[in-house]
Amino acid sequence: MGANESKGSQGVTDNAANNVAQPVETTSGTAPRETNARQINESIRQNKTVKGKISNDANKSKANERPKLPTHAETNEDERSPEKANTNDGDDKTVSSYAAKMKDQGHGKKSLKKGEIPEPIPQKQTKQVFLHGINFDVVDRHALTAPKSLLEGTFWELVQYLTGDDVFDDLVRVRAIYRWITSYDVQTMEIATTPVPDTPLEYFSKIQCDMGNLANLFYILCTMAEVPCKVIDGITKNEDYDLGEPETPELKAQWNAVFVQNEWRLVDIFWAKWCVNLNSGEDDESLSTRSIQRIGHDDDADEEYFFTNAEDLIWTHYPDEDKWQLLKDNMSKVEFFKRLYVRERSREMGVTYPQNNILVKVVEGQAEFKLHFPQVRGQNYHFKHNFIRTIPEGDTARKLDKILHHFIMFERHDESIHFMFNIPVLGKFRVNVFACDPGTEGLEKFDLICSFVVLSTHLAKECLPLPDYPKLGWGPNKVSRRLGLVPITHEESSIYTATGILDIEIEGRQELRLEMKLLNPFVDSANMSKYAMLYWNQGKYIVRTRLPHQGIYGLKFFTRNTESMEQENVLNYLIHCSMKKGEVQCLPNIAQDNLGPHPTIERLGIAANMHENGYIIAKDGHTHIDFMTKSDVDLVGELHSNDPSAVPRMRVNQYRKNQKQAFAIDVPVRGEYAFNVYAIKKDEPEKLNNAYAFLINSHGRHIEVGTLNNKTLENSKNFWKHTKEVKAESIVTTDTEISIPVPRGIDILTAFLQKADRSEPQNSQSIQRYTEKGIDIYKVTLEDLGDYIFNIFQQENKFLRLVSRYIITRNDKEEELEEDAKEVLQIIKEERENAGTDVSDLERHINDSRLKNFVDVDKRIEAAQMLTEALKSNNPQLIRQALSEYQYNKPEKDDDLLRNSKKKIRKLEAKYGMYSYEPVRTKE
Repeated sequence: MGANESKGSQGVTDNAANNVAQPVETTSGTAPRETNARQINESIRQNKTVKGKISNDANKSKANERPKLPTHAETNEDERSPEKANTNDGDDKTVSSYAAKMKDQGHGKKSLKKGEIPEPIPQKQTKQVFLHGINFDVVDRHALTAPKSLLEGTFWELVQYLTGDDVFDDLVRVRAIYRWITSYDVQTMEIATTPVPDTPLEYFSKIQCDMGNLANLFYILCTMAEVPCKVIDGITKNEDYDLGEPETPELKAQWNAVFVQNEWRLVDIFWAKWCVNLNSGEDDESLSTRSIQRIGHDDDADEEYFFTNAEDLIWTHYPDEDKWQLLKDNMSKVEFFKRLYVRERSREMGVTYPQNNILVKVVEGQAEFKLHFPQVRGQNYHFKHNFIRTIPEGDTARKLDKILHHFIMFERHDESIHFMFNIPVLGKFRVNVFACDPGTEGLEKFDLICSFVVLSTHLAKECLPLPDYPKLGWGPNKVSRRLGLVPITHEESSIYTATGILDIEIEGRQELRLEMKLLNPFVDSANMSKYAMLYWNQGKYIVRTRLPHQGIYGLKFFTRNTESMEQENVLNYLIHCSMKKGEVQCLPNIAQDNLGPHPTIERLGIAANMHENGYIIAKDGHTHIDFMTKSDVDLVGELHSNDPSAVPRMRVNQYRKNQKQAFAIDVPVRGEYAFNVYAIKKDEPEKLNNAYAFLINSHGRHIEVGTLNNKTLENSKNFWKHTKEVKAESIVTTDTEISIPVPRGIDILTAFLQKADRSEPQNSQSIQRYTEKGIDIYKVTLEDLGDYIFNIFQQENKFLRLVSRYIITRNDKEEELEEDAKEVLQIIKEERENAGTDVSDLERHINDSRLKNFVDVDKRIEAAQMLTEALKSNNPQLIRQALSEYQYNKPEKDDDLLRNSKKKIRKLEAKYGMYSYEPVRTKE
C-alpha cells in the first residue's frame, strides 16, 4: 500500500461476499462510502453460527455486562509488549474508573438519534483547549494490550473490548479505537493463512490488497460504537504531490471527521501511522516528496493527526465538500495549491511563515524567504536546508545541480531565519527546510518543516558563487551569542569595503581563543592566511584584512573543543570587496590561524612573559620576547618579511637560562614582520609544535650608509637573507601516498606534515626522502581523508625558514572531487549560453580569477628527471626540449637545475653552433 490513503485504489469494493457491510463506493467521488451499524448487526445475526462469531443471545448477554479489563490482557497474547505502552502514574488504574472520571468532569455525549449525523460547523476550540487536562495513558494502555485473539473475533467483540457499553464516553471510545488501529503496522504485517471472514484480521488483509483502507476501518468501528463519524473524500499533498503543480488523480485520499462533545474533530489514521515518516534532509538530491516520510513508530503514532485543528490540516488536506473544511472562511482549491507546503513539525515547534505562497518571487535572479520561531524556546532549535533544481521528466541531472549550494545564504536571528538566493540560471528550484529541537522529546531528530518553489525566469546580473555554505549561516547566531561574542564594528552578516582594508572588532573573552579563516572561491586557500590576521586586545578580538582584489570573501571564526581539539564554527561574515584596481600588500607568513598562543600550547607548559596577544610594536626596530618553558622543551624561531629591502637587515639572537628562553629581534626597516615560535620536545624530535605567532609592527630607525644594523657588512651573517614571499600550492589526490620534489640548491632541509586544522603537531614520521633518477623526492603518507599542510623548512641551529608549503587534500576514491571556482563559472556560462544570455562578464571572471594553484607533482618530478637525463647527453636540442617541459611546471627562478640547464645549453651551442652540431657522446 502506498503512502496515499486513496479512495480510488484502496477503497472497499462492492464485493457481495463481504459479510461485514462496507461503505459504498459512489461514482461521483463526492459522497462518502458509509456503513450503518445496523447493517453489521444484520450481517452478524444472519451468520450467528459461523465460527468465530457470537450469537444474538451472546451479544445481548455481553451488552448487559459492565465491561472490565479482560484477565487475559495481562498475559500479553499479542506480539506487542505492554511495557511499550503508555503508563499512568496516577490513581486511575482501570479504564472503568478513568471513564467514570471523564463523565464526572462533564465529558458526556450529547443525545443523538440513532444513525444521526450532525451538520458540520466550524470548530469552536483548538485541539489544545479541547483536550486540556486530559490524560489518555490508561486508555492507550488498554488499547495497546488488547489480546491478539480479538483479531480473529468479531467486530462486536473488538468494539466491546475497546469501548464498552454505557461506560465509556465518546471521547474515550474514539481514543481507544484510534490507538488500537495505529498500534498495528498493517502494511508489513504477515498474514500467513486465510483469515476468518468478517474479522478485523480479514479487513487488514483487504487493506494489504488495496480492497480497504484505514479511514473506512475507523468509520466502521466508530459507527458500531455509536459515535457519529464521517469518511471525508478529498485530496492530500502526499508523496505524489509536485510542489506548485495542479491536482492529479494520485492525490485523491480519504480521512475522517468524528463528532465528540458536540464538535466535529478531524482524524487521519493513515498519516498518523505511515504517510509522513521522518526526513532528516540527508538526501540533498531528492526531488520529490517521496523522501518526506516520518519514521514508523511501532506502537506509537503521530499525535498531530488525532483531533487535528481544521486550520492546521487544511495545509495538506482539502475535502471535496467545502463544509468539511470546518473553517469559518473556506479556502478555495486554487488557494490550497498556492499555499506553502508546511508539515506537522512546524506546528510542533511553533514555526510560522510571513509568506504563505509556495512560489517565492524572483526579482533579477534574487529571492528571499523568512520564517519565525519562538524566541526563548527557539534558542535550542537547529535548522538546515537543501536547494534543488526540479528536473523535468525525461531530462537528466546536470552539473549545475551539484553546485547550487554556492548560491544560497541564510542568516539566523533571535527569532527568525532569513534565506537569500542568487539564482545563476533559469529554471524551477525547490527548497526544503528541516528543523529539530534537541531539548524536546520526539523532536530530537531533523524533520521537514516546509518546502517552497523558487522560479527563476529572469537572470541575476551578478552570479558569483559564495565562498562557503556554513551550517550556522552568516552573521551573529545562537552559538556566538551563547559564547558572549558581541559585534562592535559590524553587526550585520555582510560587510562592504572599497579598499580591501578592514578592522573588524568583536567583544569576547580571551579564554575562547578564537581562530579565523578567510575564504574566497577565486583565491587559492593555501595562500589565504596572508590576507587577514586575528588577535585579542583589551577584551575584544580584532581582525585586520588586506584583501588582494575585488570579490566576495568568507570570514569564519572557530573555537576548539578542549578535549578533542576539534574546531567548532561559531561565527561567519561575508565580505564584499569592490576594489577595482591595484593590490594591497599581503601580510608576512603567519604560521597559524591567529596571533598569540596556539590552542594546544598548554599541553607543553609554555607561556609567554610578554606580548601575550601576539601583536608587537617595535618603536626603534628592536623587540624582545621571552618564555617560561619546561627543561625538556626547546623553542625554535622563524622570522619572515615580504619586503626585499628589509630581509637583508633582519636579525634574531636566542638565549636560554634555566627554564627561560628568549629571542632578541632586530628589524630596523619600517614595516610588518611575522615571528613564529615552534616547540620541540627532546623525547619527540620528530614533532614540531606550533607555539606562538607574532606580528611585529616596526617603526624602523636610521641606519648609517654602508652598515647593516650599525655593524659592518663584512662581519655580518643573515640566515634569512633568501627569505621571500612563500606562495603555497594545492594538491588534490585520492592516493594514500604522494611524491613531492625536494627544493633544489638549499642545504639542511627538514619537512613536516600536519592536519590542516592544526589540532596535532607537525610530524616528520610519515615522510621519507629518497633519490630517483638524480632527483630528490619526498614520499608523503596520508593516512586519513581530509586536508593536510606540508611544510618544507631550511634549518640552522634554533632557527627555521619556510621554503615551500603545500595544501594537500585527500578525497575518497568514490567521491567526486569538488569543483573549483573556475569549473563552477564554466558550468554557469554553458547554461547561460544555452539560454541566449550574454556571458562576457562570466568570461572575464573565468580569465582573470586567481584560482586554486593545483599542481601535478608527479609531472613536475618526471620533468626534472627528464631534464637531468638530458643534461648527461650533451645534446643541446634534447636539453632544450626537456628544459621547455621543465619550465612548463613553473620552477623557482633561482632553481639550480633550471640555472645549470640554461648555462649548459649556452656552452654547447657556443661550442657547436646554434643550428649545426654533432652530439657529444660521453665515454662508456
